[in-house]
Amino acid sequence: MNGTEVNHPLAGGIQTLQPQDPSNASIAQNLTREESGWSTRIGYEKFDPDLSAGMGAFASVGAVYSIYVHQALAGGARQEILFEADGTLYYAYDAAGAVLLRTIASDRHIPTITEPASTYTSTPHGVLVTNGVDQPLLVSLWPLGTSSESSTTIQNCKRSYGSVTPSPVHIHTHKPMSTAASPTDAGAGATALWCTSNPNSIPDEGQWGVGFGGNAGTSPGNISLFEWAVSFITSTGSEGPLSPVTRLTWDMPGSSAGFRAAVVLNIPIGPDGTVARKIYRTKNFSPDTISGTPGDKTLYYLDTVRENVSDIYVDAHRSPSGIVAPLTYGQVPAQARVAAFWDGRVWADGGPNESTTLVYSASGLIETFPLENYFRLSSSITKIHPSYGSLLIFRERGIDIVQKTGDGSYYVSTLTDDVGTISPHTVKTVPSVGVCFLGHDAQVYAVTGGVQGGAVADVVPLTKNLPTSMRKVSKTALPKAVAVYSHQWEEFHIYMATNGRKRPSLGLVLHVGMLTQAPSLSPWSTRSGFPVGCIDTLYDGTLIFGHHTGNPSQSATQAGLFIISHRRQMGEKSVADVWVQKDPPTSKYKCAWNDFGDLSIKKQILYSTLWVMTTGSAEIDIRWYKDFEDTYTYEKTYICQPPDRPLLPVLDTAIVGTAAYSSMKLVPIRIAIANYSCSTYAWEVSTTDDIIILGWEDEITSKNIKVIAGKR
Repeated sequence: MNGTEVNHPLAGGIQTLQPQDPSNASIAQNLTREESGWSTRIGYEKFDPDLSAGMGAFASVGAVYSIYVHQALAGGARQEILFEADGTLYYAYDAAGAVLLRTIASDRHIPTITEPASTYTSTPHGVLVTNGVDQPLLVSLWPLGTSSESSTTIQNCKRSYGSVTPSPVHIHTHKPMSTAASPTDAGAGATALWCTSNPNSIPDEGQWGVGFGGNAGTSPGNISLFEWAVSFITSTGSEGPLSPVTRLTWDMPGSSAGFRAAVVLNIPIGPDGTVARKIYRTKNFSPDTISGTPGDKTLYYLDTVRENVSDIYVDAHRSPSGIVAPLTYGQVPAQARVAAFWDGRVWADGGPNESTTLVYSASGLIETFPLENYFRLSSSITKIHPSYGSLLIFRERGIDIVQKTGDGSYYVSTLTDDVGTISPHTVKTVPSVGVCFLGHDAQVYAVTGGVQGGAVADVVPLTKNLPTSMRKVSKTALPKAVAVYSHQWEEFHIYMATNGRKRPSLGLVLHVGMLTQAPSLSPWSTRSGFPVGCIDTLYDGTLIFGHHTGNPSQSATQAGLFIISHRRQMGEKSVADVWVQKDPPTSKYKCAWNDFGDLSIKKQILYSTLWVMTTGSAEIDIRWYKDFEDTYTYEKTYICQPPDRPLLPVLDTAIVGTAAYSSMKLVPIRIAIANYSCSTYAWEVSTTDDIIILGWEDEITSKNIKVIAGKR
């Protein structure tokens, strides 16, 4: 019987919205793009490739809920893998041979189901780690040394981020100073340290000394009145807030001359990361001064102590510099949840108690936060993401944009108040698409366009054709969703919890190359069975993820870090105490429901021919459906060999010298369909073997019989 051929030369991705494009799919599971088709070359393997080592250093690691790969040098020369599990921040140290786990920080907060994991921000001085509960950390992991040295040097590679407010300086009074009268004045102790004011004296011709040099009167007088403060300088060159001021006042005895004070200060020692301390002092602001500064308590820069060891400083400076102290430096938000590095500054939220506040550091000084550097937004900040010449600020139900003006200042404008995110680890820049993210309504969106040069930014939905898939997403676990873009695979991956689960269970993959190759077709596929708890990429775009369950019970099961690769296996398993590869994933492709142009007409499907690239005798199971029914007819298992030519040699089985295997071959698999008549039709292929599905054609015939009247 001759029929009409309907060709679909290019197979599209998943579309569950009806009516479907007949070239798309209802199911495209565990597939990737290769040779312009859907390839089954997908799976995952453990990060440490040594199979005999089992899970190795990760054997007892529980659920991995955050991961970050920091590229300290180009080309992966200094690639640093940080991850969190069991309340511990680890470094996977693989530069000294076998993979070692080094503990950076322990007793850290473990996020609940409604909390996202830690945020990692690359800065010129290391990786900033924030989570909204623990003190932010600044981690710089180079150098660590050998495997044995690294167990101790790791503790020198992290410190608390930001500078604290120093305690006040303590001042030693000395005779013949009078005892301080005010409770705010310093007192206690006495020394006899003075500087001569005689210009003929040695050394330095009387250039040193603080306050008046004498009193010609017979009664005590010529009161000197000064205040001091100190600040800490961190290893990033940033200056922290000033300490509270300490005041000292004294008068000169009657008929005294020839000496000025040299004031002994006890200056505080800063926390880890402090490399220097700056000292500030007022000019003499007593009523007796004739220098023009009575009552002026302005602090001026005095000196820098370029170490963090000594606690004694002798102030004998006649006058401070003309540099006014930075009175407006504040502290880094102690519980910042999210942060980003953009335009030479660190941008962060104000923490749980100031969640609507956006603060930013001084230019080039990532731990110096001027008090005036902030914006108040309309609702809580959930993510901060640089996007070329602007900074995107995500809220739960809104997105704001920070832009820079011509004079170097910043301003904030609102892009939308209709959609936002509570899934900060899904916000990723995807080439040719925009900034993609999982919205608060469990739909995937992209911020497209721009805000410079006349461009217009917009927020567009990407999963409107996937209602069946997106309805399964657990909204209570949206903060657990994770995503990444890989330039190696040209794929945007997003993993979400579904059907009430607490961990990611469904993977959606956006195949970016299809947007240009076949813009009218769906670019999406799904991943099933991949235990992704968090995900990132190595320097070359290799996908690395943390196991969402791990092995806290230390049984022989998978745990730690894994690589998504073209190797068709689902990790490893222990059999009789020997670790072996697990079976490949089951890959499925079910074509869209096709009514062949008229749903009301009954058709007879004669044949379906699949065009498949094969490596030999790959086996595929075929089944077909009709009229949206869940039940199916199982056709049979087909071998992907040419139907009318000699058998192709099989990859990995051909004997050298007896078979010539060169590359995959295009083979038609023609399937006879006996489904009587139907209004709609679909077929499904499933396999664990190595094939690429390119497209298909259906051969149909029809007697133009209409469906019967509807039931009443």
